[in-house]
Amino acid sequence: MRVSNRLDYAVRALVELALHDGRGPVAAREIASRRNIPDAFIHQVMASLARAGLIRSTRGPSGGHELLIAPDRITIADVAAAVDVDSRQVPDLGDPVRRFWNGLQAVEHSYLESTTLAALAAQHRDRQSGVSYNI
Repeated sequence: MRVSNRLDYAVRALVELALHDGRGPVAAREIASRRNIPDAFIHQVMASLARAGLIRSTRGPSGGHELLIAPDRITIADVAAAVDVDSRQVPDLGDPVRRFWNGLQAVEHSYLESTTLAALAAQHRDRQSGVSYNI
């Protein structure tokens, strides 16, 4: 599976929002800085997520972005559907090769459905809290 930059950036941005869930809006610049998302993409990605109803965007000095849905209810498949339009299966019409690719795509979709934003945020928290001392 080739993961588009838009999907990667959208998941990264949503992980940042999940880590700040319930603490008010987070500015796009802050999200971009913390998650290594280019400034050229952050506003496009956030606009797509807002149109999909996953986040709320507020303008102004105290504005920013925040989740509209609990992180444990947002799957990575939801995020993919919000930002990637080329993920639809093509009817195989009896073509074994097309059937194979559609089967692979179904497995990918199942994997994306099985992972929530909350799970990724928890993994990120665990990684940050793990202190390692190497000598």
